[in-house]
Amino acid sequence: MRWFLLWGLFSSLLCPSLASQDSARFPRLNDAADRKAIDEMQRLEKTGRIREAGNVLKDRLRNTDHPFLWFTLGNLRCQVKDYSGAETAYRKALRTTPDHAATLRNLAIALIKQNRRQEAVKPLTRALKSGGMGADLLLWLAEIHLKERQDVEASLATYRKALLLAPDNPDVRVGLIIALRHKGNMEEAVRTAEQALKVFPFHTRLTTLLADSLIRKGDYGTATDLLEMLRILGIARPADLLALADLYFHARLFREASQVYGQAHAAGSRDAKTRLRWGLALYHDDRKDRAASVLENLVKEAPENGRAWFRLGKIRQGMHQYEEALAAYSKAVDLLKKRGEVFLEIASIHLDQNRFQEAEAAFLHAAEDSASEARAWKGLGDVAGKQGKISIAIRNYHHALQLDPSSRETRRALSILENR
Repeated sequence: MRWFLLWGLFSSLLCPSLASQDSARFPRLNDAADRKAIDEMQRLEKTGRIREAGNVLKDRLRNTDHPFLWFTLGNLRCQVKDYSGAETAYRKALRTTPDHAATLRNLAIALIKQNRRQEAVKPLTRALKSGGMGADLLLWLAEIHLKERQDVEASLATYRKALLLAPDNPDVRVGLIIALRHKGNMEEAVRTAEQALKVFPFHTRLTTLLADSLIRKGDYGTATDLLEMLRILGIARPADLLALADLYFHARLFREASQVYGQAHAAGSRDAKTRLRWGLALYHDDRKDRAASVLENLVKEAPENGRAWFRLGKIRQGMHQYEEALAAYSKAVDLLKKRGEVFLEIASIHLDQNRFQEAEAAFLHAAEDSASEARAWKGLGDVAGKQGKISIAIRNYHHALQLDPSSRETRRALSILENR
């Protein structure tokens, strides 16, 4: 799960300008030298000379310990991505104003930026207790509870507090649904998403969360309708298009699946998995030439992808282009660890061409893979039977049935030989 809530808030909340800071809880700047340092700092900051502005405060802080100056120095250091320096400044500000919410919040941000998210929980919690902070802080805290601490209950409780504070913030509802899914409560996740969509109709993230929750519940039809709505509206993301294409594929609606896979590819989802599925959908839609073209392009760009070579071989084999299929299968054999499936296809081509020696050798290789062992021995029975070696064929079929007693195809072949 991405930190979709946390990182999206950084640009708007990290180290805001001085004008937007609520410094009411800081002591007043009564010292003329302090006020002069702030004026000079602001002048330099406005011209983009952030480091020089920080140096002005640093020099002044050798003679004073005012928390507002430390807080402001921390903000300046954040602006130049010196998060360790910012942390130090914020902690010094907190020595005299330990409950200042904005300082606690910005300290938490500095810690998060240093990938010390769990350490950010304490200042975030203190900031919330100090009051004056909004739902943004609760969102961060809920994310950390869920992502870093795997504390789903704490995350849910925090999201629910945020919902009370910000019922009009869709990110709160998104986070709440994700936390419910982590808990395994799909029923409530679906209800929460449905309620949220009444408030935020056509919200893409809420819609896709509802669709995915429905898929997990087995309600594929409603999930398909939701994702199709996003596609028609033109707001579906590549991931949404992929999910929709998968639903069409599993429903054996290959024409629709191939169309949506193509849209996902055009929208930027160009990974091998998408293109493999796209090629397979095209193949099942009897557009074999187009399927072969998709896979040919994939193996050109990713020649190390064994699954792509295997799928290309299957397509070429289905087009009766046996030599091209064998060439693709030979590439797949070199690249895949689980090679039994590939050897079965190689053997079947040789057997169809009555190349019995080559077929037998390929079936024996397939038998070395436990996942294809039973089918390999059935194939060895076919080789022997086609050569008229009936006793050997019967023996091989019996061995195949010992490995897989449920194979009707093997039983049928054995019955034909035994009843001769």
